[in-house]
Amino acid sequence: MDKNMQAENIHKNVDEITINDFATKNNKDVLELKKHVLSSGSVVPLLHFRKLNELSMIEHCFTTRLGGISTGMFDSLNLSFTRGDDEEKVLENYKRVAEAIGAEAGQIVTTDQTHTTNVLRVGKKQCGIGVTRKRPYTDVDGLITNEPNVVLATFYADCVPLYFVDPVHRAIGLRQRQMCIRDRGLAIRAGEVL
Repeated sequence: MDKNMQAENIHKNVDEITINDFATKNNKDVLELKKHVLSSGSVVPLLHFRKLNELSMIEHCFTTRLGGISTGMFDSLNLSFTRGDDEEKVLENYKRVAEAIGAEAGQIVTTDQTHTTNVLRVGKKQCGIGVTRKRPYTDVDGLITNEPNVVLATFYADCVPLYFVDPVHRAIGLRQRQMCIRDRGLAIRAGEVL
């Protein structure tokens, strides 16, 4: 998708967005757009990998810029506490995403991505870190867990998201793939830790 199309999509409202606004791979729809209606009546559109939807052990999503309450340059589903947005609005945005996937904001654990090969194993003790609790670590580009009800959250701009799912050990992992030589090491490391 070209940058003009991306910029145009940012300004659409929830009712106007369709799956056609997103790229396909080899002319196949690898993503599914679901418009999640929250208990408040608000709608949060989330993207889901069709293949991951086939696994009953996980719920996953990619957010769009729509469905939140942030305004101005953060309009609308901003999930960054570090860019100058009102923290209460960012927290509400996390609550909306969490509700849409059947979780709570306090179950989310976030990374502090700085393009390293660091992968952190997290569990219920770490729930809320980066959202409802201060992050006690830096330089973490990947998260893994084998505990249920732990929501992993990573952030992407021009990097490729990598999802790791181990159905045998009931473990999952997320990390970003940077376009550089150390990619292979981190992908292997995350897979080894799983």
